[in-house]
Amino acid sequence: MQVLELADEFHLTTSDALEICVAAGVTDAVATTELTTAQTERWRKLATARKEWQERNDRVPVGAASSFGPLPPAPWEPSVDGSGPPVAPTAPTMNPTEPAPLGPGWGTDADGADSSRISPYAPAALALAVVSLIFPFVPGFGALALAWYAKSRIERSGGRMTGERLATAAQVVAAIGITLWILLLAFTIYADVRDDAAARDDGQVEIGTLGWDTIAPGDCVRIPRADLGVSDWTRLDCAAPHEAEVFATEDVAPTTAAVEPYPGRESLIPGATRLCEERFEEYVGMPYAASQLQLAVFFPSSSNWSTNDDRTIGCIVFREDYALIDGTLAQSRR
Repeated sequence: MQVLELADEFHLTTSDALEICVAAGVTDAVATTELTTAQTERWRKLATARKEWQERNDRVPVGAASSFGPLPPAPWEPSVDGSGPPVAPTAPTMNPTEPAPLGPGWGTDADGADSSRISPYAPAALALAVVSLIFPFVPGFGALALAWYAKSRIERSGGRMTGERLATAAQVVAAIGITLWILLLAFTIYADVRDDAAARDDGQVEIGTLGWDTIAPGDCVRIPRADLGVSDWTRLDCAAPHEAEVFATEDVAPTTAAVEPYPGRESLIPGATRLCEERFEEYVGMPYAASQLQLAVFFPSSSNWSTNDDRTIGCIVFREDYALIDGTLAQSRR
C-alpha cells in the first residue's frame, strides 16, 4: 500500500505520514513508496498510537496545565519489547462521566458535524457515465471502471470517505448507456441486412458471377451502386426481369512498355464514354442523345490493372429510373 493512501486513510498530511514511516523503520520513504504488508501493519499501529496520544492531550481543559507539551518526534512508538505504545498520563477533565470529544479532523469537525469527504472518483465516474449516453462504449466502460475504483477506495477508508451512492448511480447510468448503444448498433445491422435482403428479393434471378475477363455484350447484370471500377459482376437471367444489359466491351489500346502504369480514372473515363456512345445506336437502334435510356461505363481498377493485366472497358444500358427490364433492350429503339 502506498504512503499516500495511508495518509489519506488517516487524514494525515504527507509529512506526518512520512514521519510515521521513519518510526516504522522505512527511512527513505516518499509519498508513492509501496510498503510491504508488515510495514503497512506497523505503520497503522504507530498512526493509531499517535492519534490516541493527540486525543489524550486534547482532553486537557481550557486553562489547565498540560503535562504533555508539544508532540515529540515519536513518543507514540511502540516499546522495543513489543508491549505497545507508552500510556500517557490522563489529564484531568471537567466532567469525567462525559466521553471526551475527538479532535478536529477525526470524524467530526469543531462543531461536531460529520467531516467525512466524498471520494473525487465517484462524481467523476458519474460525469463520465452521462457522457456515455452521447458517445458510444468507451466512456461507459471507463465510468464502470472508475466507479468500481471509487467504491474500493471508499471501502478501504473505513468510513472516512463517502460517495458510494454516486458511484452506484454512475454504474447504473453507464450500464444504461452501453445497453442503448448495443441496441442501436444491433438495430442498424438488422436494418442493413433487411434492406440488403429486400434489394436481393426484387424479382431478378441471379445465376452466377461475371469476371472482368468473361463479361461480354448481351450479359445481364446488377448495377453496382457505389463504383463501376469493379472486377466482378452479379450475372442475371436475361429471360427474367433485370436492371441492366452489357452492350459493348473493348480492350484499352496496348502499349509497347513492358509494365504500363495505371493511367488513372480521369484518363480512362473519357475514352470509355466515347466508345459507349458510339456503340449505343448499334445495340439499341437509335442514337444515345435521342434515347430515354441511360448508359454507364466500366473500366479496370488500379489493383486489377497491375495484378491481372485487366485492360477491359465496357458499357451497360439501363432505364433512367432503374426499373426492371422485361425482355431485352437490344433494338428496342427506346
